[in-house]
Amino acid sequence: MERGDVPEDLLAGLEPHEREDRRRLLSWLIERGVGVDEVREAVSRERLPLLPTELVLRRGCRYSRDEALQRSGLDRDFVTRVWRVAGIPIPDGDQPILDDEDLEAIEMAKQVLDAGLSRDAYIDISRVVGRTSAPTAEALVEVSTKHFLEPAESEAEFAMRLEEVAERLTPMLPMLLAFPVRMHLRDAVRHQALERGEYGAGSLAGARRMAVAFADLVGFTAVSEQVPLAEAGAVAARLEELASAAAAPPVRLVKLIGDAAMLVSDETMPLVEALFRLREAAQAADGLPEVRIGVAAGDVAPQAGDVYGPAVNLASRLAAWGTPAASWRRPNSPLSCRLGSRPANTDRAK
Repeated sequence: MERGDVPEDLLAGLEPHEREDRRRLLSWLIERGVGVDEVREAVSRERLPLLPTELVLRRGCRYSRDEALQRSGLDRDFVTRVWRVAGIPIPDGDQPILDDEDLEAIEMAKQVLDAGLSRDAYIDISRVVGRTSAPTAEALVEVSTKHFLEPAESEAEFAMRLEEVAERLTPMLPMLLAFPVRMHLRDAVRHQALERGEYGAGSLAGARRMAVAFADLVGFTAVSEQVPLAEAGAVAARLEELASAAAAPPVRLVKLIGDAAMLVSDETMPLVEALFRLREAAQAADGLPEVRIGVAAGDVAPQAGDVYGPAVNLASRLAAWGTPAASWRRPNSPLSCRLGSRPANTDRAK
């Protein structure tokens, strides 16, 4: 279509060179069949450069939630509850939001329930998956814009380039995201403790003895109030990177809580070794505050990928109270060790 067909109100408030770039982007979108109303909404919400990528991700979405329910045999209340705990926005019933793969996933959910998985168990799994999926999606957008795009790109170039990235990466995502889940599942089953309980030998232990550690950045809160948010976020991301690198199996990085990383292990000494590696890496990293570490061993209750219990609380308090060195204490025991230097007799920490 001709450039003059672009509504002038969509160019309001722009400098001459910005108007020409915006006109080029709008013409490109409208020529591809994007409605003027949809373009106008994207402009009003200051998200026009993301619209082409959104269209890639929405491609093939022709089923509504109501159609999916009818095809799968699932009831509305259950699906609404699952989506809610997973953090998925609840759309209008007749809005086309699902593609063929989405429909297949919903139909498969019905098959899983019919195979014997309880609805409560399915909801618990959905809660965990949703909790990890949201930051994964945010990270994908952040990484794509940071590493695939050129800083000097104009609005139109930015939009077109981001769409290109989405076209190339989207088909790969299901396999890329499923791979770490499969690997962690294999590892979790290998290390999961079983006990003979009310329902026989296949009952999972409700409590396990584990070592828990928190690695806390000293003075991060005060520093984060004095530097740009992006810089503070980069510091926290650096801690997560170092903690992930240090957490070799059987040590696992559970989560990052602001300026603190939480690590756990069924064996105490591998966790202590991982903490030494983390502390040494943090000391060698430029611009990273000192790391304060607390470790405790005791009974914990695993739940939805996280762990809870007195040992968790004690490790957190030790990290908060300690000086910028690490400390380890077994609950209800006088034994403790500072991680300022490697213990002479490591058997005492078991």
